[in-house]
Amino acid sequence: MEIEFSAHEFRDDEKFHLARYKYQGDESSGWKIYRKGELFETLGKGYVLLKTCYCGICSTDIARANLPFKLPQITGHELVASLDERFYVVEINASHKARGVKDATCFYCNNDMDIHCQERLTLGIDRLPGGFSPYVLAPRNSLIPIPSNISTVNASITEPFAAAYHAVTTSVRKEHRSVAVVGPRRLGSLLLLALKLYREKWKINFTITAVIRNEAMKDFCIKVGADNVVGVSEIIDQKYDVVFDTTGSESGFLQSLRIAGNILHIKSTSGKPVEGLTRLTEMVIDELSLASVTGSKRNILYKSIEDDSVSEVAVDESIPQVLLEDLTKCFPEKIFSRLNFLGDFGESRGYNKQYDLAIASNLHKLNHVVRNCDGKTLMRAKSKLFLYKEGVDGGVSVSGELEEALFTRDVQLHTSRCGSFKHALKIMSENDLYFEEFSRTFISEIRDIEELDEAFEEAKSDRKKIKIVMRH
Repeated sequence: MEIEFSAHEFRDDEKFHLARYKYQGDESSGWKIYRKGELFETLGKGYVLLKTCYCGICSTDIARANLPFKLPQITGHELVASLDERFYVVEINASHKARGVKDATCFYCNNDMDIHCQERLTLGIDRLPGGFSPYVLAPRNSLIPIPSNISTVNASITEPFAAAYHAVTTSVRKEHRSVAVVGPRRLGSLLLLALKLYREKWKINFTITAVIRNEAMKDFCIKVGADNVVGVSEIIDQKYDVVFDTTGSESGFLQSLRIAGNILHIKSTSGKPVEGLTRLTEMVIDELSLASVTGSKRNILYKSIEDDSVSEVAVDESIPQVLLEDLTKCFPEKIFSRLNFLGDFGESRGYNKQYDLAIASNLHKLNHVVRNCDGKTLMRAKSKLFLYKEGVDGGVSVSGELEEALFTRDVQLHTSRCGSFKHALKIMSENDLYFEEFSRTFISEIRDIEELDEAFEEAKSDRKKIKIVMRH
């Protein structure tokens, strides 16, 4: 099979340019992608060819130049496409499992964590051409049929809603009584909706507060799920059990950190460093968590190591020997490796594996554990990170607002990435009238793909528009 077309690709100048592409191959033998007549990517088997119908512009698209993936690329991942006259949303992770390819060595595909498959491509984000193209190649098992009571254009919000609902289930617990969403626009308004539906489903008694800069968002936030709406200047001394930061900015992160009483959840992948975390985007991609441990406060560390998901722990060589000895004594069934966290992660002893938990002595080493200079990581996806400081309660020396929150207020940092499209579509279908009403405000405009440049600039700068969806 062969198809040739022109597509809008995103380049290093942060602009879209038309380029000629060709897909050649089939599902059983694989595909070759040609760009401007030259081989651009080679795909294995398991991909099918679909015609793109709609694709939303999201904050990840806007931040694409800051992400650790090569350009040029055809971006766009909030996709609705058709195949054999049926309409589908397309899950974005092209893993072995999604392609229907068995790989006995893939830990993630064999343990229901295939969105973290180490060999995956990510539609519209990492190498695999996305929904701003008239045609896409998608893994056969990633095609999710759209229920008959959800319109094709409204189905374009499935991906961000799935991510929002997953974020809520990751961090909100029955004991929490107050939740805040900072910067509710694209992802943030979906989080408000997800929080409301989650609260109703599980009968959890927590308040939902939207923290806004733009007064024009107030009525919409109340409409989609917020109990309260406050301006950023009104919450100086307020604390919320769980805070979702959706701003993608350092100032928004700090604002969220100041009001977090227990958990600060990060979902944005802006590619920008914040408060000494130079690998925050990679933490979100890998769904890593971060908490603190001191000489006298070790409960959360010990509880985390007790978890069945933790078998191997990486310990920074600067961590006191007495702590390592105590851990080894308390958890003889676990494997503890004392490592140089600034190492090259080569094949030397201790670096040929990935760990379920790591204890670092400073933020610089913690960043290096997440990704070293060669882009390698010591950590498995969904693993736990701990920042260690010597001292007792009240006697720990901290530097910066992040360390103050971690060590003085015991705030934990949570992250999340993709959610289940099937689960999201089920919720959307069960609440179809509500989603229809929500979409009327959330989807600000539907634009033809030929207007992508103009629509993209508006999505970046126009605070009146929430979601722009491109139509093929």
